[in-house]
Amino acid sequence: MSGTASNFGAAVTGLPNYQASFFITNYTASDGSSSYTCYCAIDATCKTQWGLYTGSSGNISVDYVPGFYFACQLVDSLLQSTLECFYDNQDCLDVIINFYNNLYNVSAFGNFTLLNSSLIGSRFAINTTIESLFSQMFIESWAESVNYSSYFTQCQPASCSYTISQRNNLVETITRIIGLIGGLSVSLRILVPFLVIAYVAIIRRLWSHHQEAVPELTPSRARFVTVGIKIRDWLKKVNVFDDTNRAVSIEQQCLATRVYILLLIISLIILVIYTSLTYYLNTFTITNPSLQQYQQLQQRYGLAAVSCSCSRSSIPYSTFIELECDFHPVCKSHFISDSYMQELFELYNDLDTTYASSNAYTLQGTIFTHFQTLLVLCNLAKDFVSDAQQQYLASSVVATGISDVDLFETETNSSLVNFRTTLPNLFLNSLQLIRGLIQGNGLVSAYSTNWYPFTYNIVKFGTIYFKPQYYGSDGCNCATSATCTQPSTPFIQGYLVGCTPLESLLQSTIECLYEQSCVDLLGIYLNMSLPNSTIPLYKNETRFSATDTIDSIVQQMFVETCSSNVSYNQYFEQCKPDSCSVTLFESGSFIIIVTTILGLYGGLTTCLKLIVPFLVFSTYKLIPAASSNNNTPSIVNTDHEEHLPSTTVASGSVSAAPAPLTRFFTPIPRYIKVLFGLTLFILVVIVIAIPSIYLTRHGQNQTAITVKQCTNLTFTTAVSYVVGAYPIMVAVNDFNGDGILDLVDIDNDGNTVSILLGIGNGGFRSYTSFPVGNNPSSIAVGDFNSDGPLDLAVTNSADNTMSILLGTGSGNFRSQIIYSTGLFPQWVVAKDVNGDGRLDLVIVNGYSSNAGVMLGIGNGDFTSQITYPTFANPSRVVVDDFDGDGCLDLVVISDTWPLMSVLLGIGNGDFRSQTIFSTDLTWFSIATGDFNGDGRLDVVVTCNVSSTPSVGILPGTGNGSFGLQTKFLTGVTDAPYMVAVGNFNGDAQLDLVVTFYDLASVGVFLGTGNGSFGLPIMFSTDSGSGSTPYGITVGDFNNDGRLDIAVTDAAHETMNILLNSCT
Repeated sequence: MSGTASNFGAAVTGLPNYQASFFITNYTASDGSSSYTCYCAIDATCKTQWGLYTGSSGNISVDYVPGFYFACQLVDSLLQSTLECFYDNQDCLDVIINFYNNLYNVSAFGNFTLLNSSLIGSRFAINTTIESLFSQMFIESWAESVNYSSYFTQCQPASCSYTISQRNNLVETITRIIGLIGGLSVSLRILVPFLVIAYVAIIRRLWSHHQEAVPELTPSRARFVTVGIKIRDWLKKVNVFDDTNRAVSIEQQCLATRVYILLLIISLIILVIYTSLTYYLNTFTITNPSLQQYQQLQQRYGLAAVSCSCSRSSIPYSTFIELECDFHPVCKSHFISDSYMQELFELYNDLDTTYASSNAYTLQGTIFTHFQTLLVLCNLAKDFVSDAQQQYLASSVVATGISDVDLFETETNSSLVNFRTTLPNLFLNSLQLIRGLIQGNGLVSAYSTNWYPFTYNIVKFGTIYFKPQYYGSDGCNCATSATCTQPSTPFIQGYLVGCTPLESLLQSTIECLYEQSCVDLLGIYLNMSLPNSTIPLYKNETRFSATDTIDSIVQQMFVETCSSNVSYNQYFEQCKPDSCSVTLFESGSFIIIVTTILGLYGGLTTCLKLIVPFLVFSTYKLIPAASSNNNTPSIVNTDHEEHLPSTTVASGSVSAAPAPLTRFFTPIPRYIKVLFGLTLFILVVIVIAIPSIYLTRHGQNQTAITVKQCTNLTFTTAVSYVVGAYPIMVAVNDFNGDGILDLVDIDNDGNTVSILLGIGNGGFRSYTSFPVGNNPSSIAVGDFNSDGPLDLAVTNSADNTMSILLGTGSGNFRSQIIYSTGLFPQWVVAKDVNGDGRLDLVIVNGYSSNAGVMLGIGNGDFTSQITYPTFANPSRVVVDDFDGDGCLDLVVISDTWPLMSVLLGIGNGDFRSQTIFSTDLTWFSIATGDFNGDGRLDVVVTCNVSSTPSVGILPGTGNGSFGLQTKFLTGVTDAPYMVAVGNFNGDAQLDLVVTFYDLASVGVFLGTGNGSFGLPIMFSTDSGSGSTPYGITVGDFNNDGRLDIAVTDAAHETMNILLNSCT
């Protein structure tokens, strides 16, 4: 009831009862052609012209004010009024001012500036209602100014790359042709004689078939022996180093030839193996592909190989998704129609208001308010669902590249499921707020259902008092509880009356409306005259049970089904990729192997012809005894007339050669054996090394460290390496596949990640930066697209996004792919939470107060996040199996509240509701490890509150909970920040290392193995110009078997390295 009695009024009857009651205010309204009486109980938009009244009740003078209306509520009065009285072409404002000046003897209200009626450019008419202005937020126009130069300045690209498609230039073409000619010429010189001989032999064989004499059949074994003898004789005679200008024996030339042929064969084998194992990156592009072409490319080359960039980065859901929700039949039934509601109102309005407090227990006195409330709830649910649908469809999917069908369906279905599951939350929260305000503020129902008025006597300006209503056999009091209810009189199945129409309706059911007999009985009780008032609802039209309470139906917002029509074709048309590139990692084909060998063959033979004779002839000179021990006389080419022909076969001299050259397996001198053995060993090593390197480079990059044991823990002086602006967090891994650990940090002010490639001795190369979003806050490393090279995931707290940077395997990364997260993402962890072999991401969203899970697809893409509520302002999360069931769980902490949440996983990527543990301190960082050796995971936390600095251990119980925290005072005056776990002294016990920001130091807590730690051993991180250590990681950076430390120096924008020199 409004305090101005604009919707309901109060009346008091006379003796003997002095009964006070409420009555419904009505207004005389007009629809333009006729006047009618409008009651606020049934129509909240009732209004009447607002005027200035003078005189007594018998002599009233009214001056109506244009555009001013008086309605059931004051806010409705304002919304339905206009501002036309305040324009300069009206004189009504002067009338109002003069009225109040004369009535209250006030000289002036002050100076008013009237609105300009001739103002050009306003999009609102003079008689526009306040409600229309409010719906447009009183905004005349939006002034937009887009400055690309400022955008580019803020972007600050670190580098730009471009690709030009062009043919090979003349120089490249000539060099390739020359290389191939060299290889072909040498190859043909060797192959053509054999081909000619084979051709002649085939012709002779064919010709012999025409002879009458049948040739004697030669056994197959004899043929092989003959061929072997011929090959042996050829090897004896072949000489590629025949030179008349050198005083070299034929024996030396033939031996050099054999070494040359052996090395040439070995080299060719190595080339064939290497070329066949080498993977080549082949990329080709198709411009303006159609959907059919795109799908054909995926079927032929696989999903991971095809990449298409969309012509637009933002695609509204409305362009490819259609949503339609169907509501409960009662929301479409005649029970809440205008005619039905009008008849129920007339029934209520005919009741004697003197007995309003008693009418609150009857069917006739409450059914109008019940069904009116049901109508309001239905309309609110429909409007809310419609608004939510429009808001969802107006949002966009942001992607630089088009998603394949499977990924598209996964992401879209996940988004729709998230929409459907979160849809009722805001509606129910608002409804719960209304219910609480009604009871908490003691609002009085004008229908006397919770409080009813009474008075002790009738006097002018007398007092009206209120008493609470009581319901039920237990005497439930509406003053203390808003949920008091009881069955109505007369009794109707499922129908309850109570303190307020809303509360009693929510606890009621509509089972009566499904039964014809009950609907008929209802018509008798209410004396309904409408022709369709006796038609019941049908049970088969709803998914809800007839006995479900209205509250349970409201929990689902009266929604029966929400169907969606998702069109991938329309999504593809909206994406409109300008081009699709196909990138293939293929091993060398036969053509590539042949052309590569031919290209190298010429140079290889030339090198061998230069090196081999020099080595062989020099060996003969260095070991003269080898010649003296040889009984074979040397034949020296000093006579030009005895020089052998250039066919490389020494036919004139070989006949006089002694026994060592007449046998194929002639005893070979020892130094030749050594040379041959060394060559064979090199061949074996190369054959083993090439596949090993290949398999290592294409496998997962993992580093196993065996820590050397020592007793005196020391570290070298810190060495600084420049990185990006304000580095905070750091991670370690091998990003270029060379087996040496590298570092990556996130630069919070620079909006980049910096890569420091290790060189193996504890040093690092200059950093390379790659752009990410605004204010990156954490980083995770993993192979997200299953191609071998490691990738990065970075949360951007200012953008509410996450950046995915796919690695190339060389220490470089492709442009970021952006995913939406919750508000203010603080931390990210990469783990396989659903057990499908693909890495997933777990994010804590600080301002959204939840943990989000993005499931990995395996090609570098992720599903939309599924969120799990936590306490307010979570900041860190660790992911591990804390209950020993083989499924990964989450432990979430906050640096704002002394709380910890545990969300146990069920193995499919889903998690149970959180279990919250109260702590006595806020925690800044967290890590895991088995610190007491019981086989159960424990957690270590740091508290960076200056008044209570500490490092704490919470022992795991193995069931997902933790024991009491054991605190270890840092022993220093500064608070600890980030913590890392490792074994620094090689005693097989886990130790801790913590950064102390204000002390420019790190502290190492040596573990005892029983869950306790000693006081920290402090090591300075100052390299000479001050230090503010923040993020920390550990790894063996110089491959000496000891764990080293890397810390980020935020203020000095460096990465500081402390090498373990433990002895």
